[in-house]
This record gives sequence, C-alpha cells and structure tokens, in this order.
Amino acid sequence: MTRLCNTPRVRLITAFCAFVGALSCFASEPRSIRYIYPDQVVFTAERDADGRVKNPLVKVAMALFEHAGYDLRVLQYPAARMFKHLEEGDADFAFLVKAPGFDECCLFSKKPFTSTELRVYHKQSKRPIKTEQDLIGQSLITLRGYSYGPLKPFLNHAENRLTLSPTATHESAFAMLERGRADYVLNYKHPSIEVLLKQPIEDVVFSPLREIKLYMVLNKRYPNAKQVMAELERAMSELDVDAIMDLPKDSAQIKP
Repeated sequence: MTRLCNTPRVRLITAFCAFVGALSCFASEPRSIRYIYPDQVVFTAERDADGRVKNPLVKVAMALFEHAGYDLRVLQYPAARMFKHLEEGDADFAFLVKAPGFDECCLFSKKPFTSTELRVYHKQSKRPIKTEQDLIGQSLITLRGYSYGPLKPFLNHAENRLTLSPTATHESAFAMLERGRADYVLNYKHPSIEVLLKQPIEDVVFSPLREIKLYMVLNKRYPNAKQVMAELERAMSELDVDAIMDLPKDSAQIKP
C-alpha cells in the first residue's frame, strides 16, 4: 500500500492549509490601539467621582475606533508623561495640536477634526484684548498645567512685563477675576463656559485670542501607520464630532 502522508504534494497542501488558517485567524482578531490623553484637557473642567477628567475627546475616540474596527485601550497620564509615552511608542494614538517636536515620531492627520478657542476674559470696564501684544504690561491669571502652546515664550518673556497669577482650577481663576486680583483670565473656551454657567460674574466678557486646532496623531511605529491613518481620516470624516462631544454653548458672556 502506498503511503501518501509524507509526499511532496501532501506536504505542500498541508502547508498551504496551515497558511490559510493562520491568515483567517489573524483576520478574525480585533486590531487594538492604545489611545492616550492628559489629565488636564482644553475642553472641560469637570471630573468624575474618582477625580479623573471627563474628557469629551474620549467619546470621540471610542466612536472613531469602533467605526474603524479597532479594539480601543484608553490611557490617562500627566501631560509630560503622556508625551513621553507617545514619543517612545508605549502609546499609539492621541489628539493634539500640531507640534514640530512630534514630526519625527508621529504622523499627523492632514486636517484638524475639531477646534476650540483660547480666550481672554475680563470685566467690561477693561480694555479688550485683540492680540497677545495687547497683553503687554497687564496682570493675567493663568491655569497651572496648561502650557498655552506657542504662547508660552511670550508669557514668560521679561520684556513683556506681564504680572502672572497662576492658579490650580478654572473656578479659582474666575473667582480671582471677580475679586479684582488681576484684570484678565487666560483660559480655553469650554471650561470657561462651564464655570460661568454655574457661577455667573457680572459684566464679564471675552476676547478670542487664538483658534486651537486639534489633529489625530499616530505613532509611526504602529504597523502600517500611513495606511491606518488614512483609514482613521476616512472614519473621522463620517462622524458628527460636535454631536458626540456635546459641549456647552456660550450664555450671556459676549465679545466686547
């Protein structure tokens, strides 16, 4: 009787079946991605019962990766550690402003997917702030934990004669403004709206200083990073980001 179990043809068929089976198994496994965000964000001041920031961008990430077919793992770290994890590939993905320092390690989406405003709040009796140059020589309340991006060198430059009063929370920043501890508050749009809706201050207005655009950021070490970013860009274009974030709107606070 002829033995067929070890003929070249049988070995070839067996190897092919094993290869197809491995591909099938690989295709059926969910793709996973590690999304990281800082413990202080520009879209909210609210925190949960455990003290973790209620970041509306997490909802966007969950919707995005579900739509794109990825299994999502969410990580939160202080900003400095977050950037380090992203640069070193210990995290895969984030939502960030465009920063030249990340070009070497990461891909940025071609377009921003949302934006917010950096604002200067003040009493109506004070001079409106239209550009950062208008802040020269002024007293300014700032929030600890925010770098304020490209505005940071201006704020810290001695020649600009800024009197800075850092504080820990959005609530305390506006309480200081109400008590006259300084003339201006430098803060982001939505945390400010949240605070002023709960604790209105008479005659407070704002001047928009800068638009802050956010991009998707993917570490280049992620497998097929360019192709994955293209998938994510396509998936993001099909989402209603504003509806997902559901951010508060301005109330009586008006631009001067």
